[in-house]
Amino acid sequence: MRMTLALVMLTLAVGAGAAVPGTDVYLVSVGHTPGVCVSGVCAQWRTDAWVFNPSAQTANVDIYFYPRGANPVWTKVSVTVAAGESRRFTDIILTVFGQDPAAGSLRFIADQAVLVTGRIYDANVSTNKGFGTAGAFLTGQHVRTAVGVDESADLIGLAEDSLAFTYRTNVGLVEVAGFPCTVEAQVFSDLGMPLGNPVQIPLTALESRQFSLLELAPFPGLNARVRLRVVSGAGRVLSWADVIDNRTGDPSNVEIGGASINGVWVAKLDKTTYDTPVTLTVESARVSAIDATVLVTDEDVATCSGGELLRVAGSLPTPVLVEDGQFAFSVNGTAGGAAVTLQVTGRITADGRLSGSVIQTVTNAGACSGAKTWPLVGARRP
Repeated sequence: MRMTLALVMLTLAVGAGAAVPGTDVYLVSVGHTPGVCVSGVCAQWRTDAWVFNPSAQTANVDIYFYPRGANPVWTKVSVTVAAGESRRFTDIILTVFGQDPAAGSLRFIADQAVLVTGRIYDANVSTNKGFGTAGAFLTGQHVRTAVGVDESADLIGLAEDSLAFTYRTNVGLVEVAGFPCTVEAQVFSDLGMPLGNPVQIPLTALESRQFSLLELAPFPGLNARVRLRVVSGAGRVLSWADVIDNRTGDPSNVEIGGASINGVWVAKLDKTTYDTPVTLTVESARVSAIDATVLVTDEDVATCSGGELLRVAGSLPTPVLVEDGQFAFSVNGTAGGAAVTLQVTGRITADGRLSGSVIQTVTNAGACSGAKTWPLVGARRP
């Protein structure tokens, strides 16, 4: 088989989690504060936090408390966690930061990867055995999973029955990149029908905010979903919700149902004999560059006996928006007298997979001229 290699200069026609160790991690909803009173019993919210160091070296951890509200005045406490040690911080907002009352978010920045978890709970729950606690587990959310402009997250399983007042739901946001942004919140029914109009929520740098679900839509019911989409600004956002049983004060924590799609996506054209690589770069929720190998053999064009091998690489002059996980664009170029077009259609899933198809068309290549459609499969580079 004869192969000719050429670099194609581009002319482009633009057509959620498990807790894992990290060095920049948030507990997104924390507090030491009174809450809603039901039948004369008022909630008293508290937060415990755990930091585990799985490494063989001592971890130096800076813990930041960002109180709710615009332009928060943050407080930092530095701690050490020995190799193999798990430290517990009981009622951390009061005992470590001396805040009463206060609510917001905690950020853990460490020089070794640490595992961070927490529990937010009502410490004033009346039971037939006396007063106790009812709470929800918190997973340390990594900053890298925050969504930016044109990216979205879905919070599901939310409930607010305003007539029976059995459940209530709080929805929260925290900006983590240090820049302002605007988030659009839209509530949907269980069948995907919009409930009310989208609500625009401005956030300042590092701001943490919380809303009642009723502030975002009337009569959301017992199985609502909220889509949170960053529509402007350089900020990046983590989100959460708490569904609270008003009869017991027991909260269920709902964390982010989506994640950033930015990064390098490594894929291939899934051919029968010769798979060929395709690499896509996604920045600000847009495909910004491609690096693809174009291999033409007789399985692409039956008359091709010599073969053609080309490379298509470069930045897209107009990055292509990935909307609801989907994108499409075309690439045109020439090399050695041959012309090539790649029509790329793809879908990025929340679990880090890439799928789609590529129509590969080569002209002015003699017997190797022709078109073939191949599946596109891949995943985001870790």
